[in-house]
This record gives sequence, structure tokens and C-alpha cells, in this order.
Amino acid sequence: MITLMTTPQQPAPWTPPSPPPVRFESPRFTIRAYEPSDAPALFHAIDAFRESYVPWLPWARSQHKTIADSAACIDRFRASMANPLAPENNAVFGFVYGVFDKASGELIAGTGFNRLAPEWHNAETGYWVRPDRRRQGIATEVLARTISIGFAPQCQGGFGFRRIHIFAAAANTASRGVPARLGLRQIMHARQDRWLEGLGWSDSIGWDVLADEWDLSRSRLRA
Repeated sequence: MITLMTTPQQPAPWTPPSPPPVRFESPRFTIRAYEPSDAPALFHAIDAFRESYVPWLPWARSQHKTIADSAACIDRFRASMANPLAPENNAVFGFVYGVFDKASGELIAGTGFNRLAPEWHNAETGYWVRPDRRRQGIATEVLARTISIGFAPQCQGGFGFRRIHIFAAAANTASRGVPARLGLRQIMHARQDRWLEGLGWSDSIGWDVLADEWDLSRSRLRA
């Protein structure tokens, strides 16, 4: 008997879900797309702690100077969600979500997906947390749930990605600890590839996880 070898065929490029997920939840938080009425909350979440975000979030110094600025930014988020693969959207925005405390309703953090690579079914994610709510496990809980919605099939309300990756400045020990706590694989250490205000050149660290490594029902790596 002759066994014929078949060559794997690359799947068609990833396409954004239509409509995209606009709301999902973790045990303590509601993670949802921003609405126009969120502009005051977004402004205050940045303005009240502006210097505490620097140097990790350089946009915090130049953006969200007024409630009107935050409203305009939310308009850009919503436009990007409708057309995330447009180059001007994908590089910066993609899909942007606010993280709201279920108990208080406060906006306390942010997350999302950008730098989408349709041909590889890849996406980058990240997170920020309001300084007065740090060291409460928020970023870890949010990242775990965000990974799950990223890997969930589109027919089940997810994005259907194959791979998700995360990058952080080596000097940002708090941010680096989040993927490490989830057991994600470190895949990169780039030397002095980014400039941090007040610190100078810094290394970058990267992690990734594949869909078949992730337990969707438990939002954690498979045992």
C-alpha cells in the first residue's frame, strides 16, 4: 500500500468578526467597548493619575486633556472597531475596551487587541490599570479573560485568533509580572529597542500563547 503525503494548506486570512464582541466579563469586572457617555470617566481615569502612567503610557501625557478630548478618542475607538484592519487603526487602536468594576461601576483599567496580523491569525494585547487600583490582581484577571475571548471561535462570540502576544518594557516589573503569573511563554528579549522618558533606552520582553494551549472554560493554560 502506498501512503500519499498531503501538504498542509494555509488557511484563509483571518477576518474580523461581524459584529465584534462589545462586552465580556471576568469574575470581578465588565470589559466592554467604550460608549460616548464614558468620556467623563475616561478623562478622570487618566487626568487624576496622569504622571503615574509615565513613562509606560506616553500617550497619557499628551492625550485626554479635556472631557472633549476623551470623547473624540472614544469616537476613534468606535470607528476602529468598525474597521480594525485599516492601517491607521490597526497600528494603534484595533479593538479597545474599558474595564469597569462590577461593584462600583468605575472605569479602572483598559485592554484590547491591535497590531492584528490576518495572514497569521495573530493579535497583540496589552493592559493598563488605574494607579489607585494596582496590586489587586486586576491586570492578571483581565488578561486571562481577554485571552479567552481572543481565542473563542467567532461562532461563539469570540475573535477566533490562533496566537496572542504581549510586549512590555523590561524596566516595567509590574507589567512583566502579569504574563508570567499566567505561565505564558517568553519568546523575546530585545535589547534597548525603546526609549522611556526619564529612564532612557530600555529592553523589551515578549510573551505569547497559542489557542491550543489555552483552556477557554477556565481562562488559563491547559494542565
